[in-house]
Amino acid sequence: MKFYHYTCYQYVFPILCDGIHTSVVDRADGTLEPVVWLTANDRNHLQKWDEGVERLLTDKERHQYFAVNGVMPEKGAQWPNKRAVRFTVDIPSNDPKLIKWVDYATEFVDPTYAKILARTGGPKQYLEWFLYQGNISPDCIKDMMWDEAAIEKFRAENSGFRPRQYAA
Repeated sequence: MKFYHYTCYQYVFPILCDGIHTSVVDRADGTLEPVVWLTANDRNHLQKWDEGVERLLTDKERHQYFAVNGVMPEKGAQWPNKRAVRFTVDIPSNDPKLIKWVDYATEFVDPTYAKILARTGGPKQYLEWFLYQGNISPDCIKDMMWDEAAIEKFRAENSGFRPRQYAA
């Protein structure tokens, strides 16, 4: 089954080499579940959970990051564009590590937190979200598509190297 994982251009090389590694979801019991977030929706502009631009972190965001992670981002730190690159992955629909977000959230996530995420994601987008409980191998990556601005930033930071842009 075809799914999409959006990320910033800074993670392209590690993902192509090692696959997509887990981030986390906050569970109602206070624990963090390591998962890879996926969507069945390939339309970048509908991924409202991210602003789709790089920008400087505000002081408030820097302090929030510190409160969660124990490390204070430097002034001038930027929020990455996590919609800059879209990886297409192929995962069997019967893979036991693959879970629909709504099913997972109903059982394990605080309802208020789940509603906030749903509202942030855009109208009904949460119905297309999935979690994968584990890392996703590079072998499962079938395609990637770049935002044009991300390609230019990548080139500037990597001595003019131009990554291949795939048509979806």
